[in-house]
Amino acid sequence: GTVTATSLIEFSGDADDDTFNLTGSISATTITINGDADNDTFNLNANVLTGNITVLGGAGDDQFNVTDLQGRPGSMLLDGGEHTDSYYIRTTSLDTVGSAPTDYTIDVSDSGTSGIDDLLIEGRGFTGDTITDKDDRFLIRSNFIARLDNGGSMAVERINYDSSIDCGVRIDSGDGSD
Repeated sequence: GTVTATSLIEFSGDADDDTFNLTGSISATTITINGDADNDTFNLNANVLTGNITVLGGAGDDQFNVTDLQGRPGSMLLDGGEHTDSYYIRTTSLDTVGSAPTDYTIDVSDSGTSGIDDLLIEGRGFTGDTITDKDDRFLIRSNFIARLDNGGSMAVERINYDSSIDCGVRIDSGDGSD
């Protein structure tokens, strides 16, 4: 489906375990997703996700899954808050049509002071991947990892993180020449 607003779209959970599945097309100037208390799961796999996005886990052990994010302007912040939180980002390579390289930035910063937090970044070539070019080129620097476009464009899938990701950052580049 499609959800469009001129200024704000807000999704809020409650004190129970919540699951947020964002698919289809979602567009607004600001998009906020707040899981609140308990253990929450955030699945972001929308074909179109436009606007400045903030995803807040709150208290509890939270799971963030960003899968095949399309090229997009605007900011995206993932913040698990208190307790142990896991962040999983599967890079895209090309848009859904398969013609344009994806270009985006995701900021992962956990404001909680308890628990341990980890980040897994997965390249192409995972089990079941149907894309033909499974080669990944990752640029690794202090506090960010970027998957570079293999076609030579300036497009980059950049993931920024900080010392709050205290259980480590892992990259799984899958099959292909990496």
